[in-house]
Amino acid sequence: MTIKKLAEITELDIRNLCEKIKARGAPSQAVFTRDIFARVYQFTVSKGVAINDPTRNIAPASIARFKARDRALSEKEIKVFLQYLEKADVYPASKKGLLLILLTLVRKGEMVNAQWHEIDFDNAVWQIPPERMKARRPHNVYLLSQAISILHYLKTLAEDSPFVLPGRNKTNQPIAISSMNRAIWRILKLARKDGITIADFTVHDLRRTGPTLLHEQGYNTD
Repeated sequence: MTIKKLAEITELDIRNLCEKIKARGAPSQAVFTRDIFARVYQFTVSKGVAINDPTRNIAPASIARFKARDRALSEKEIKVFLQYLEKADVYPASKKGLLLILLTLVRKGEMVNAQWHEIDFDNAVWQIPPERMKARRPHNVYLLSQAISILHYLKTLAEDSPFVLPGRNKTNQPIAISSMNRAIWRILKLARKDGITIADFTVHDLRRTGPTLLHEQGYNTD
C-alpha cells in the first residue's frame, strides 16, 4: 500500500479510489469516502495549514447519482434500526437526531437546524419558523413524551449552544447535514456484520416510513 502525505494526494487519486469502491457495488460508500477526505482537508485548513484541498472540485454527484426511491422501513426493520442505533459508535447529537426524525417525521434540514427558542417544553410543541419550511409556512410539531425526554437530554448536551443538535467541535453551529446519513451507514454496517440483512436507507426514508405505515393501517392519507 502506498502511503502519501496530504499534500501529495491529488484529485485523480481520490476519484480513482472512489471508482474502485463504486465498482464493488457500493456507490454510497464511495461518496462517503469522498466526504471523509473533504472533512480531513477542511480540518487541516481550519488549523492554519496552507494546503490544497483536492476534493474541492469533486462533487458527490460526480461520483455517484442515486435514483429517486420509494423506500419505507418495515416494522421489523425499524426494530433492527433502533437496536443497532443504541449499539453504534455514533455522535450523540446525530443519534438523537435520528430518533427525533422517526418520532416527528420532519425533514432532515428542519431537524438539523432546530434551535432551542423554537421548543416549548411546557406545551410540548416545536414551532418551526416559515423560513425553514418547504411550504414557507410556520409549522407546529406536537411532541410525544419520548421526544420531550430526548430533548431534555440534548439540552444538557448542548450547554450554551443555540442549536438542538450542536456540532462536535463548533457548538455555535449545528451538526453537518450529511452527518445523520453517515450515522445510518455505520448502523447498517454494524447490523450486517452480525449477519442481519437490511437494505440501504436514508434519513428521508425514515420520514417516508411514517405516512406509509399509517396509510397501510387505514389512516386518512391527507
